[in-house]
Amino acid sequence: MKIPEKITIGGVTYNITFSENIGGNENQTGDIDFHNAQIWISKDTDKDVQKLTFYHEVVHGIFMALGYGNDDKITIDERFVDSFSHYLIQFVEQLEG
Repeated sequence: MKIPEKITIGGVTYNITFSENIGGNENQTGDIDFHNAQIWISKDTDKDVQKLTFYHEVVHGIFMALGYGNDDKITIDERFVDSFSHYLIQFVEQLEG
């Protein structure tokens, strides 16, 4: 799967940018800015990690589109979002054949 340049989540189109040192943290592989409709993915990581990061940030975006705020547990629970992202990737890849 090729990560797109843009993706629409709940009517909001997010720009996707590959960059270095996301959020000032060299270990962070991605981030999402809901207010500016921007997703960042580290360009210095493995392609599989980039794909997982993309799905991870999209899951955050879906929860925001569903009305969960930045302070809601489901939106900020990184372990849950990570697990959900893994299952979502597996599901989508099965559909792609």
